Amino acid sequence: MKKYPVNKLIVLLATGLVLRAFFYYNPPVNTLKVGDAAPAFAITLTDGKALKSEDLKGKPLVLFFYANWCPCSHNSAPLVQKAYAEYREADVKFLSVGIQDGESDLKDFVKRHQFTFYTGLDTSGKVSDVFGVTTTPTTIVVDKDWKISGLIVGQVKTMKTIEEKISEAIYGRV
Repeated sequence: MKKYPVNKLIVLLATGLVLRAFFYYNPPVNTLKVGDAAPAFAITLTDGKALKSEDLKGKPLVLFFYANWCPCSHNSAPLVQKAYAEYREADVKFLSVGIQDGESDLKDFVKRHQFTFYTGLDTSGKVSDVFGVTTTPTTIVVDKDWKISGLIVGQVKTMKTIEEKISEAIYGRV
């Protein structure tokens, strides 16, 4: 009595199901675009305090989603810190959101780049999910009316790029 063909059939079916799930699974993603209302969120900051979107409403906000393993996040970080230094007097709030890494890696990133603004860890993915972030880095600029006024998906390559998005959030379309 030979069970070889039955075992082979089971392996082929299982492989087929795994491949089907891999290629056809589309997780729900909340894709935001310029002009959309920014979603509400809550995040725990690296200092252990809680920050809610309600605490920031009425002020422009720059969210910088990063991952320690991502070279483009490392390349963007100095420009985001420089933008914070330039716009903090205009009461623009900044929040870096570490995703796709463990807590120690995310904290290492913040320490390495010497962020002096709010830094939060989104190890559960809740904040990145509500903003529809699937790529690092992603920079989202929210205006004082809590509308998305700018998106940068991928590396922030120049200071001019981020300055234009922040200026739009403060003054409207430039």
